[in-house]
Amino acid sequence: MSDYAGENVFKTRAYIKAAELIHHLDKELSEFVKNGGSPEDIPGIGDKIGGLIRELVSTGGSKTYQELASKVPRDFFEMLKISGIGVKKLKTLCESLNINLLDELFDMAKNGRVESVKGFSKKSEQLIIAEIERIKAVGRSKLYYIAAETYSELEILVRNIAVIKNIGRCGELARCLPVITSISMLINISDGSHIESAAKDVMNLTRSVAAKKISSAGAIYISATSELTDIPLQFYISSVSEKSFEAITAFLSYNEDFTNEIISDANGARKIIIPPPAAEDLEAIFNSGEAYNAKIAAIPFIYSQFAWKAYGVKKLLNMTPVDRADIRGTFHIHTTYSDGIDGLETNVRKAIECGLEYIGISDHSKNSFYANGLSEERLIRQIEEIDALNKKYRPFKIFKGVECDILKDGSLDYSDDILSLLDFIVVSVHSNFKMEKRLMTERMQKAISAPYPLMLGHMSGRLLNSRAGYELDYEKVFETAAACGAIIELNCNPHRMDVDPGRMPALKNLGIRISINPDAHCAADICAHLIYGVNGANLGGLSKEDIINTMKLNEIEAFLERMKFERKKCNG
Repeated sequence: MSDYAGENVFKTRAYIKAAELIHHLDKELSEFVKNGGSPEDIPGIGDKIGGLIRELVSTGGSKTYQELASKVPRDFFEMLKISGIGVKKLKTLCESLNINLLDELFDMAKNGRVESVKGFSKKSEQLIIAEIERIKAVGRSKLYYIAAETYSELEILVRNIAVIKNIGRCGELARCLPVITSISMLINISDGSHIESAAKDVMNLTRSVAAKKISSAGAIYISATSELTDIPLQFYISSVSEKSFEAITAFLSYNEDFTNEIISDANGARKIIIPPPAAEDLEAIFNSGEAYNAKIAAIPFIYSQFAWKAYGVKKLLNMTPVDRADIRGTFHIHTTYSDGIDGLETNVRKAIECGLEYIGISDHSKNSFYANGLSEERLIRQIEEIDALNKKYRPFKIFKGVECDILKDGSLDYSDDILSLLDFIVVSVHSNFKMEKRLMTERMQKAISAPYPLMLGHMSGRLLNSRAGYELDYEKVFETAAACGAIIELNCNPHRMDVDPGRMPALKNLGIRISINPDAHCAADICAHLIYGVNGANLGGLSKEDIINTMKLNEIEAFLERMKFERKKCNG
């Protein structure tokens, strides 16, 4: 926003850095300030930003923000979600065409007005149309972690109702999908005669308005909107036994075909037709729950439609889900050597605190100059520091790596002499996203054929709800990875979740191993992000054996050494 308004670039960077610092604090900043704490005591926060923080805490607003907001379009942040349109291009468009709203930009593009603006073509106009259509399709959906936080806040409010016996998350949130389109909550009360009053209390406490309400069989379904969030809410309010409560939670978390197949398989009987979760006939849902509670309650929440269709019910029910405790270590961690918030040793201590046996450091390579990418000299200096820390923290192990840019022609950002010094390499695309599909595929195939212990980072380049991935022939990339023994990363930064869980059955069938990597830019994110990776692996129906960072330290050391030898031999 400050860039658009013409603010000094250094001031803009100071705001961004302060926001990152505040986001990763281990304490609630508002409470800290209210209790007499000084924002300036936080390293990296200066007098001016400290003053803004105090103003926000004391008044709930900021004059500086309001002044900036008055200088930018009303839908500024929505329009910034358009892939390929940065602040400068957006400013040119909005000022040339007098645009204030996303819909106005959409109409201008549809009517051919965008290509008339200097610096824009018919092709860029069509891309803007496609991107706005994508943004509209995303609508009010939320990333999993944001929806989970909202659910927790709503649950705290609802638990204040005296007759509440139990509350369960269901629907998409229970399945831990990376993007959530609505929050579904099953509310069980102790006395069915109070169901109407309980429903009123739920609506009042969550400051919700009913868009639809259905009452049937001693249960109430409410589709609602709330002042507290812009994501749609669904409340199911009932009074049932605890066993039936678990079963109904499962009923409300899967589509009818999946649940019917589970029941049929468990019974060995004919297919039992039940309604989908949002059915008008609540009685069928709750009666089914009563009748089949033992079988339905046993269904694990982890499995998604693509895993179910790839493996079938019998195999899924015999699989052991991956657990967070199965993850022994992880890779793809950034430090202050490039664009991370915390230093090497801070990351090491945090990983040990989380119970990990090893981590792999992979700061940005030199081509990522915008992220303070490492020159060869700085990378060698980091290697030396890692060697010293490995002696200090033994038996904990820090693997030496880098997130190496895949250049436009598919070559890597360092020479063979430098790359050979490392224990592993994450190779990633950070530029030239708009390449034609065939060329992007060949670029990636060449990169993952390089003779080093290699992981393909955030494979599609997508940012959930923000940026579509680049054009890529996934089948060909997977075939190359399988042939040359490359690892494919499950980047479990909640904004990425890349590779998509829907592609994991294909990886598993080809015998490609994955690494659950947090893409951590601060020490706190190392462990915080890993649970999202576990969720993603389970959504894709993976097992422990498919994931390299379920290996113990001695196993992963031997694995990386073997990988280095085999890939050198394979690639000449």
